Amino acid sequence: MVVREHVEDTAPAEALDVSGAAVVASYVLHGGALSGKYSDRSTPGRRSGELDDPELKTVLEAADALRAVAAELGTSTAALAIAFALANERVAAVLFGATSPGQVEENARAVELLDRLTPAELEQLRAIGG
Repeated sequence: MVVREHVEDTAPAEALDVSGAAVVASYVLHGGALSGKYSDRSTPGRRSGELDDPELKTVLEAADALRAVAAELGTSTAALAIAFALANERVAAVLFGATSPGQVEENARAVELLDRLTPAELEQLRAIGG
């Protein structure tokens, strides 16, 4: 959601389009930052020691905006971030980590959500990370 140049910048996008290839997106949730895990800025986790890092602050700001859109759509931030990645025709699949069966189920809801996202909602999401 935040790092999309591999599929949206002109040269890589053209190369993917010409070759008919697609990418497998990884780190779509930025180590849990886009899942809402660090929304209170005090949750322990592998990135909790980086909360003052300027790059992570940008991601957390995106997570806050993503959370608002997810609430409007009645879904989780994780499912929405994954659905957004899958909505890009240059993305063949998304890799995500999960530490519980519940997280796997929640992340899999992205597939259902993908069918419901409107072009206007995708534009709204594109503006968040861009």
